[in-house]
Amino acid sequence: MASLLGDLWQHNLIQVIVVDVTQDYQADTAANIDLLPAAYYPELYRTVIPAYRLNRTIEAEFSDETFAYDWHELPIDPYGPWYVGVVQKERVAPV
Repeated sequence: MASLLGDLWQHNLIQVIVVDVTQDYQADTAANIDLLPAAYYPELYRTVIPAYRLNRTIEAEFSDETFAYDWHELPIDPYGPWYVGVVQKERVAPV
């Protein structure tokens, strides 16, 4: 693998941890809870995606029939994982 002052793959790929933040939107608990740090939400899966795709397609990339994109959080460490919060569509109270 090519290296130049470190590993080049770290500049081209981003690790993403997708977490379920549905509990923040439940009608019975939404007013009574504080938001948690991203690492405290239930983890759904981890993936690695090309860095060039993230900013343009983040909402589409992490939305599907079951989950809707809600938010994302940049890593503190430049090579750390991004967190993406998603909400279960069927369990969210309509607004």
